[in-house]
Formats: sequence, C-alpha cells, structure tokens
Amino acid sequence: MVEKNREIVELIQVTVTLQNEKTRKRELAPFAKVIDELNLKDVKMTVLCEDSSEVLDSGVEVVNVLE
Repeated sequence: MVEKNREIVELIQVTVTLQNEKTRKRELAPFAKVIDELNLKDVKMTVLCEDSSEVLDSGVEVVNVLE
C-alpha cells in the first residue's frame, strides 16, 4: 500500500507473471478484498511483473519492471 497524507492511494502486487489464469486470479483477488474491507475510493491498483504491460478492464495497471 502507498499512503499520501494518511490516505491509501495505491495498492501494489508483485508477481513474476500474470499469464497463468490461476496466478492472475490469485494476484488480482486481494485488490477487491482490500478495497471492500477498507472502504477505499479512487485507489490506484498496480501489479509489477516481468513479462507484460497493460491496463486490465478492472482498471489494474500491469507494469513490466524489466522494460
């Protein structure tokens, strides 16, 4: 989690790849859980990985850290 002025502004997950569907589900599920449990609004969601960069339909930004 990234905080700014005592407010959570970004959630970050780190994985090697999101290519496998099981891994993708495992890595993305915590975003919804944390957002719901902490009642977050307008929080950025980021996944750091080694093999792709994209923005998912859910708004999650996938960033290739090797690029």
